[in-house]
Amino acid sequence: MGKRILILLFGNLALITIAIMILDSLGILDYRSFIYDNFPIVREYLEQKLEDPKLVEKESLLRYKQELDYLKRILDEREKKISEMEKELFTKETELKQKLSMVEEMKNSLEKQQKIFKDYDEKVTKIANYINSLPPDDAARILENMNDDMIVDILLKIDKISERQGTLSISSFLLSKLPSDRAARISEKIIRK
Repeated sequence: MGKRILILLFGNLALITIAIMILDSLGILDYRSFIYDNFPIVREYLEQKLEDPKLVEKESLLRYKQELDYLKRILDEREKKISEMEKELFTKETELKQKLSMVEEMKNSLEKQQKIFKDYDEKVTKIANYINSLPPDDAARILENMNDDMIVDILLKIDKISERQGTLSISSFLLSKLPSDRAARISEKIIRK
């Protein structure tokens, strides 16, 4: 029987609490001010809580400051990373500029060498055409006064000209008109090219 009474008592308290909350939400009853006015212990507790009315504002500002500090740390870290990346990019840019200037120098050097080779090739072609048009004995006398490398280039060019024209090359005949030791050296150089 004691259990039944206790259950009924808790049930009634629950129903009364629910009814008070419903009446409070409808605006018919203000239970908070009733409790505040009639129970001094509750009033003292609430007044202690409300001693600093700006406490909520201070806590909000403190949280806001903490968030700002956190965001500042993140921004500082990002700024540091960006600064490091900028330094790295500057270093790479400098290296690339140096490599580009080296490539430009190499390109200019190569162009100069190509021009020198082209000029040399044109001169050899002119000389080969001239020697090819001379009588073989006169051509052999002219070749005797040239260095071996020049003779090799001229004889090879004469071969190309004759091949293009579909005629027999006189380079072997001209080589036979040179002294035998020199002809042997020149023949070796022709074979190597």
